[in-house]
Amino acid sequence: MLGVDEYGTWLYTPPGSLYCGHDGERMAVCDVAQDSTGAGRPIVQLVAPGAWWIATWYPVTEARVVTVDICTPPVLAGQTWTYVDLELDPWLSLDGAVTTDDWDEFRGACAVGQIGQDEAVQAIAATAAVEDLLRRGIKPFGHEGAKRLATAQELALPPLLIEPDD
Repeated sequence: MLGVDEYGTWLYTPPGSLYCGHDGERMAVCDVAQDSTGAGRPIVQLVAPGAWWIATWYPVTEARVVTVDICTPPVLAGQTWTYVDLELDPWLSLDGAVTTDDWDEFRGACAVGQIGQDEAVQAIAATAAVEDLLRRGIKPFGHEGAKRLATAQELALPPLLIEPDD
C-alpha cells in the first residue's frame, strides 16, 4: 500500500508479481498486468471508496497509460480487495484517446442475468463519468497515478508471490 488520500487507497504491484483469482470454475495464477510476452509489469492501482471502478496505471511506455475496470464497489476483506467485474473497461492511450472495451461482453452478461439491471445502470453511469474524467485529465486521472508509479518503482521492491488457497 502506497497510501490513502482523498481519492482512495493507492496500491503498488512490482513487476513479476502473481495474481490469484477464479477463471470460471477453477483457480488461476498468473503474472499481474501481463504484456504480450506474458511478463508481468509494474502497476499502481487506485481503489476509491464507494466507486464503481478500480483504476490501474502502467509504465508510460505502454500504449495504455491507465485502464479502469468498471466493477461493483470494492470491499476490503482482510487484506484483499474484492469486487465483481462488470466487464466494461475505459482506458486512456498514450496519445490521449479514450476508449471503452468489452461492450459486447457487458451486453452478453446482462442478457443472461450475470449482471443485473441495477448493476448495469451503475456500470453505464460509471463508464460515462470515468470517460469524461479521463478525457479532461481531472484528478485522480491526471498525472497522479503516473507519478506514484514512478516513485514506487524507485523502491525496487521484490515481486509479490501469492499462491492460491486450495
